[in-house]
Amino acid sequence: MGVKYPKVEPVPMVGMDGNGFAIIARVRRYMERAGLKEEAKAFFKEALDCPSYDALLQLVMATVEID
Repeated sequence: MGVKYPKVEPVPMVGMDGNGFAIIARVRRYMERAGLKEEAKAFFKEALDCPSYDALLQLVMATVEID
């Protein structure tokens, strides 16, 4: 089972800021670079509604490849 947007360049996570807001911003930026502006907005809204950090990470891993 793959990610929702496989054409987005893998988003770096190792060695990066692990703050939830930093992760959301990084994923959104990579999605926008891939031309998925509207999808990035939808991801942003969904990510802000995550009830926990774990839920956020699960959403990220279901949305884009991580590196």
